[in-house]
Amino acid sequence: NLIFVGSENGLKHAFEKAGWSGANPGTPIHIVAASITTLFNKAHKTGPFTPHFINIGLQDLSFQKLPDKKSFAQRHHIRIWRTTYKLPGSHHVWVAAASYDSSLRFDILPPFIHHHIDPNLDLERDLIAMELIQAGCLMVDDYQMNHPISNDSPAKNATGAKYFTDGIARIIEVK
Repeated sequence: NLIFVGSENGLKHAFEKAGWSGANPGTPIHIVAASITTLFNKAHKTGPFTPHFINIGLQDLSFQKLPDKKSFAQRHHIRIWRTTYKLPGSHHVWVAAASYDSSLRFDILPPFIHHHIDPNLDLERDLIAMELIQAGCLMVDDYQMNHPISNDSPAKNATGAKYFTDGIARIIEVK
């Protein structure tokens, strides 16, 4: 739901300036550490992400930001993939998927702990766009990336969580 134009270092700097942290890989040790912080309702700024794949592979970058509550059960997060497209000036084109983890649910099947997402994906997209623009990035345009999915007939992600969207991707240039 976001498209970025710029370098990897530019993306890292923009998210850092906006107060976002990177994510640890989803290794067993990081998952155990995240589980312990969750049990004690503590913050985990660099908690692991479940790997997500699209047709170009595993995400290249992941960022997260804890809300005011400072609990790992709730977090803003985004996964970013580098595409093969380059614009003049060696600016890479990146695609991203952003959502807000609103709570945790436990399951008897691995990976045992799943974040439940807020179903309105557009709120998270717009929050991230606003924060990056305040950090000095440039809002370029909107692009109708997918068909809208209505709140009345939401879709489901791989873990069964419902979501809806207007299908628009915000295009942001990072310096």
